[in-house]
Amino acid sequence: MTKSTKPSGTGRGNESTWIENLSRETLLKLIEIGDGHSIVRPELYQEAGLPDKIIEFFTEVHRSRRVPTEELQVLVADTVEKVFDELSTDGYEYDEYCAEELSFEIAANIADHGFKDIYDMIRYSPKETIFTNGVIVDELKGVYSLDLLESVARGLNLPLKCLSGRGFRFADARNAIKIYLDIEKSTK
Repeated sequence: MTKSTKPSGTGRGNESTWIENLSRETLLKLIEIGDGHSIVRPELYQEAGLPDKIIEFFTEVHRSRRVPTEELQVLVADTVEKVFDELSTDGYEYDEYCAEELSFEIAANIADHGFKDIYDMIRYSPKETIFTNGVIVDELKGVYSLDLLESVARGLNLPLKCLSGRGFRFADARNAIKIYLDIEKSTK
């Protein structure tokens, strides 16, 4: 989810005022922090000259996402289909009883298939896992570099392309700011 360009509680009027008040030097440093995938230590943004109130707004706890294994997904889907088939032949409509029956059958089926622990049924999402020094971490507090840089570019009313990759979006925001700072010429 993308952050607003106006951190709450800044006491500023226009939502992009904090961005417009950033020095050229700070903008030059900001475009070199992160890559669109990184969760960055807030201290790096302090060193770049970003005000603490802004850093606080963009700092949050990010969590690695766990998802069901494919085996569990198939098991649950098969169980749901079986329960709905049985209930529909018995003339039941979906109701509270159906939900209880479904929950029970899914749990029973999981137990019958030898899952002893919740961790037997889940894995880390390939796209939403956080690593620190090559080790998976469940959570990490920091600034998502893509959110911050896109917010700066939008606050400066710079045109951003509608791109799907996080790295491509970061590079686009970085290039837009470089053009704004007259470091790079537009390719239009």
